[in-house]
Amino acid sequence: MEEFLQSISASSGFPVDQLKYLACLLLLAPLAVPFRALHNVILKHLYSVIVSFLMLWFCLGAESFAHSFGTSLVCYLILLYVPHKHAYKVVFAVS
Repeated sequence: MEEFLQSISASSGFPVDQLKYLACLLLLAPLAVPFRALHNVILKHLYSVIVSFLMLWFCLGAESFAHSFGTSLVCYLILLYVPHKHAYKVVFAVS
C-alpha cells in the first residue's frame, strides 16, 4: 500500500500524508452505509470505534496512534475521577 501511495504522490505532487487523509475522507461515505443499517446502539459505537482506530492507524502510523490513544485514555480517566468543576482545567494542562 505504501508503494502505491508513493507512486501516486510522485505523479500528483501531493505528499503521502495528505493522500492518506484524502483516502480516509473519501472512504467515510461508503463506510456510513453499514453504520446506518445498524440499529443497536452498542453495535454502532463498536463500529465507530473500530473504523476510527483503523483510520488513525492508517493515517498516523503505530507510534503516533499509540500516543493519541494514550492521551485520550488519560483525559477520559481524568474526566471520570476529577470533580467536574476542575476537570476541564486538568485535561487542558495534560493535553
